[in-house]
Amino acid sequence: MAMLSEKNNVSDVMFQRLARNNVKKNMRHYLIYFITLLFSVSMLYTFNSIGAQFSMLNMSDRGSYLAFSSGMMASVSVFISLILGFLVVYANKFLMRRRKKELGIYITLGMRQKDISRMLVKETVIIGGLSLIWGILLGIFLSQGLSLITIKFLQIEGAQYRFVISPLAVVECLVFYSLIFFFMNWRNKKMLAKHSLVELLYADKKNEEAPDEKLAGKFFMLTASVICMAVSSVISVIDGFNMKYISASVVVLFIGTFLFFRSVAGIFLFLLHKKKRLYYKDLNMFSIHQVSSKINSTNKVLSVICLLLFLSFTTISVGLGISVSVSKGLSKMTSADAVIESYRENSGQEISVKDKLEQLGFPLEKLTSSTVEVDLYEQSDISISSFFLPGTPGKEKLLKDRYKNMDQPLYVMKISAFNDLRRQQGLEPINMDGQEFLINCDVSEISKAYEYFAEHGEAPIEINGHSLSLMKNGVYQMPYQNVNVLSDMGTLIVPDEAAEGLESFRSLLNCMYTENSEQMEEAFMDAWMELNDTGLRIATKRLIITEITSTSMTLSYIAVYLGIIFLICACAVLALQQTANAIDNTARYETLRRLGAKESSMRKTLRTQILVYFGVPLVLGLLYSVVGIRVMYTELGNVPADVIAQNVLFASVMFILVYGSYFFITYNNTKNILKLDRD
Repeated sequence: MAMLSEKNNVSDVMFQRLARNNVKKNMRHYLIYFITLLFSVSMLYTFNSIGAQFSMLNMSDRGSYLAFSSGMMASVSVFISLILGFLVVYANKFLMRRRKKELGIYITLGMRQKDISRMLVKETVIIGGLSLIWGILLGIFLSQGLSLITIKFLQIEGAQYRFVISPLAVVECLVFYSLIFFFMNWRNKKMLAKHSLVELLYADKKNEEAPDEKLAGKFFMLTASVICMAVSSVISVIDGFNMKYISASVVVLFIGTFLFFRSVAGIFLFLLHKKKRLYYKDLNMFSIHQVSSKINSTNKVLSVICLLLFLSFTTISVGLGISVSVSKGLSKMTSADAVIESYRENSGQEISVKDKLEQLGFPLEKLTSSTVEVDLYEQSDISISSFFLPGTPGKEKLLKDRYKNMDQPLYVMKISAFNDLRRQQGLEPINMDGQEFLINCDVSEISKAYEYFAEHGEAPIEINGHSLSLMKNGVYQMPYQNVNVLSDMGTLIVPDEAAEGLESFRSLLNCMYTENSEQMEEAFMDAWMELNDTGLRIATKRLIITEITSTSMTLSYIAVYLGIIFLICACAVLALQQTANAIDNTARYETLRRLGAKESSMRKTLRTQILVYFGVPLVLGLLYSVVGIRVMYTELGNVPADVIAQNVLFASVMFILVYGSYFFITYNNTKNILKLDRD
């Protein structure tokens, strides 16, 4: 037993040394696998550390909105982990394909499959451990950058950057790596058991078969692809961000992309064949046929990659714009530190909100520096459609899908109450004669219709028996309540006498705290929670801001998260495809070498092939993104041009770093496989 134990210890040392030597020897081939793992782990850490990053915002989470956002990110991360898991396994599959011949030689030399599996496990531990450590370190660095970007764009009051590390995110990365580690080793064992010695030794002799169509058919498919792309662009801008049209646009775009890659290689080959001097120059003939053959045989993969790059660049560019758009509208969503709301069934019998609070013993005067109560009335015969004149810009679009219920009655508010709110918010009151009215609206599309009415409407509006004309420049966007969605499609601000006799169905008490602090918010809410069954509702400014900010940040993070993952997936598949292609072409390059081809010419040929294979789907995907970004930012609104430019620049930098890294590694990796790294 002692001798056996000693033998096993020697064996473990031998396999440990063999694994280390294999990693060093095959480091260039491991680079794609390593960088894919590294980027995957860093992204998982960065976006799973959202909870720690929220601590910088110094926002109260009484409604558990930040906690919900952290939970949402964790749920999305589970889905992302599945994608990354399949991607890493896919990378491992290509790596094993590269080494099948090597593994076959080990078996020929007498090594057991069990021993080979042990060696592969140790190699996986070494390369996986390195990628895990460096991935977490990179993730910590990236998460700090993401925090700075978030604070800069959202400009949240009280937010202050500080260096944070999330232990929970580190644990989640360790769990992800462990699951992937066990699954990959199971796959490797299954691969070894499945393939015979002959299949392992001659694995590099198998090539892909390319479809063969006639030239006329390829021209027809190219024409159809261009038509599909054009139709997709038109569909996407028909009605903004309408999921029905967006879905149809993506389907048509995928068909067009697939037809493009199915046809372009053959046409490319045909056209260059006509240019005899270019076609027969140096190794161009070989390069052209290699590129054409590869695109033909992988047209489906390239179509998916192109769409992934399109989605990636678009979502990264627009992701942070979501938060900016929402944050720009925050000032329209809150009118006071706290707004207490009451619906009245019998206006003549119910007391005011302020009186009711005093009866309940709520310390309103102690906690507030000012209060303004406004009543909202309803005028049943005045609706939004009353202001939609013929020729109103965007009228058909508004009526088509978004605001079908245009006969909904509008709210009415007295000018005296409106001016009291303006004074409370530090604004100048409005002087209006008894024959005029104003419109307050926070929905930008409807506001434009009101502005058109103000310029072109001549007939006065009958409101409660009073004939009133819209005051010049009489369209306002002033908040009078705290809401999480801009929903005031029109409130008529009328002279006090024009509202007499109307039924008040809703009252809003706008309260300003004695001081703007978190402690004051807590005191106000603690006093509110002591009340029982008041029949009132409350919405505080801080709670609304926390809810909206957490929601918009979550959407932004998810968009950027998915965009970067799509980019990593596209790059990894491209790199692995080219690596596999280099393995398949080893014999061809050896033939070129024997025929006297220069090493520099072969390197140029290889570089050209990789440039085309990486470049074509990238260029096409970026062209698609131009339309996608335009549609998304048109729908978002409220995003300044300089912020859009910064977001697009951010996406461009991400693409240069990730795409460039994979291109550089792929080129050097394939040079090594084809033995073209020698002068």
